[in-house]
Amino acid sequence: MRGATAAVREAVAVVSAQHGLRAPVSVPSWVVGLALRVLPWLLPFNLRSYLETHLTKVSAQTRLMLDGWIAEGAARTLPVGHLSALRDSLPA
Repeated sequence: MRGATAAVREAVAVVSAQHGLRAPVSVPSWVVGLALRVLPWLLPFNLRSYLETHLTKVSAQTRLMLDGWIAEGAARTLPVGHLSALRDSLPA
């Protein structure tokens, strides 16, 4: 989860730079982890199954977004190592 959290921080920094904004304060990763453990008990559906189905359906768009953030971040000399690792971990 830490790699994904770091990738999100990198993506937020890239998008903020694109729009000339300062990146907002991020949510600590422990809060995200806690929310992901608690949410399945609160939701009236299986969160894991929903996310797997949804993310499979939009996988092509996800790869395109990651590629765009990586290219834009590299062009702005922003860190994109976690975004690249996340992109490399996705099936083709």
